[in-house]
Amino acid sequence: MTRTLQVCLLDDLMRLGLFLERAEYTQQDICENYFHEDNSKTERGRFLIIHEHDRNRVRADIVQDYLFQMRTQLHEISAFVERDEDGDAAEAV
Repeated sequence: MTRTLQVCLLDDLMRLGLFLERAEYTQQDICENYFHEDNSKTERGRFLIIHEHDRNRVRADIVQDYLFQMRTQLHEISAFVERDEDGDAAEAV
């Protein structure tokens, strides 16, 4: 593998890792600040639960989908780099 390709792959891995971290924190925030809150004791709290539930569920599902896609891509890139270390990836380029 050329040095330029290595740098590009490492840059992609770092970027994906950053996106993954951000998505994970967003997912954690949604879960902790919405789904684990008990706002059902007041009328306003119950209204907020109902009003925000569908929106936050969709957000959580979207983040989860992105997390899966990013993890898959990270594993694919890492496997490519490992194959190249063995001399097998040059044929794939």
